Amino acid sequence: KALRALLLRPGPTMAVLYGRRRVGKTFLLRHVFPGDHAFHFTASDATPELNRRALLEAASRWARTEIRIQDFPTWRRVFEFILQLGGDKPTVVVLDEYQFLHGGGDESVDSALAAVWEEHVNRRPKGRPLVLILCGSIVRVMERLDAADNPLYGRLDWKGRLEPFDYLDAARMANFPATRDRALAYGIYGGTPRYLATIDPDVSLAENAVRSVLSPNGNVRIQVETVVAQEH
Repeated sequence: KALRALLLRPGPTMAVLYGRRRVGKTFLLRHVFPGDHAFHFTASDATPELNRRALLEAASRWARTEIRIQDFPTWRRVFEFILQLGGDKPTVVVLDEYQFLHGGGDESVDSALAAVWEEHVNRRPKGRPLVLILCGSIVRVMERLDAADNPLYGRLDWKGRLEPFDYLDAARMANFPATRDRALAYGIYGGTPRYLATIDPDVSLAENAVRSVLSPNGNVRIQVETVVAQEH
């Protein structure tokens, strides 16, 4: 409800949504803002140059506009193009895994966005909503976007951290008949939706745990190892 309410605000709105990996940020945003008026881009753990090119290519396909990549040599030019997506229609632009756009620490990307945002806020007609959502899973980087020494400080209209499910919602996903098994599943898998989604309630909790958590090839184990490595 809070995310959908952003589209009811007149003019441009900048928001930040963050949380640990696999907590459901991308799933949430794609279901809250479906359809033709939402542009979703997910950055990869690559160089800023590769991400800039991928973002431009994805945006041009979404807008059905031919562009020349060489005409956008800086992040400032890229953001000028991105913030024009949708024209006069209510539009949502989601930059997922935002921290990868600047390699996790180069705030010149934030500075370019802040400069373009100020110009865009002044130019965009009132009553033409544009929601820009910066989404990311490296918590320390995303939290810094609202720090007093960050270029984006004071420009965020909404900021939210998506937390894992509590034991009640986790129990609804780990839908074992026995209450004890649901409680134990919460102890093993926690409240991370992506991990809970691997549970097969038609087999025992023990078999689920062996397959997905204890096995060296278990999908939950592999994902947890990735999270640990990323946090390190």
